Amino acid sequence: MSFWEKASALGQSACEKMEKFNADVEHWMDIYQNEDDEKLLKLTKSRSKAQNLAARKLLQERGYDF
Repeated sequence: MSFWEKASALGQSACEKMEKFNADVEHWMDIYQNEDDEKLLKLTKSRSKAQNLAARKLLQERGYDF
């Protein structure tokens, strides 16, 4: 396998992981949509990366600045 084929395969893998992560964030944003700000602030410190980012995005939509 040539260098460019390997690089392309790695890029494809990274792209797939990014798409899955973004889908996970959207999933958690849907779940957390109706949570109050206090609970979201706690979630930004105690959950997985996708859950953390989802809580932060929702708080940013509500006017919080990180």
